[in-house]
Amino acid sequence: MPEEPEPEDAPEAAGTEAGGLTLRPEERRGLRNAGLALPAYTALLVAATAPAGSPLRGEGGSIVESPVLTGVAVVLAVTFPGLWTPARGLP
Repeated sequence: MPEEPEPEDAPEAAGTEAGGLTLRPEERRGLRNAGLALPAYTALLVAATAPAGSPLRGEGGSIVESPVLTGVAVVLAVTFPGLWTPARGLP
C-alpha cells in the first residue's frame, strides 16, 4: 500500500492554509473584524436586555416572551449586514 504524503509534503498544501484556502491580507482582516464585531454585538444585546426595566424584555420582565426573541428575524437582519460592513471595510 503506498504511503500517504504528509500534509506539509503534499503539493496542494504548499502556500495554503485553512484546508486549502489562501486568504489575502484584506480578507484575513475582514474575518478578524467580523470575529470581533459578533461578540461585541452579542454583548451589547445582552447588556441591553439584562436590566429588569429594559424595553427589550417582555411583560413581567420575561426574556422568553421578549421582543428580542419574538423578533429574532429582525435581530438577525441587523446582525449580519452589520458584521458584513466592517468586514468589507465600508463606512
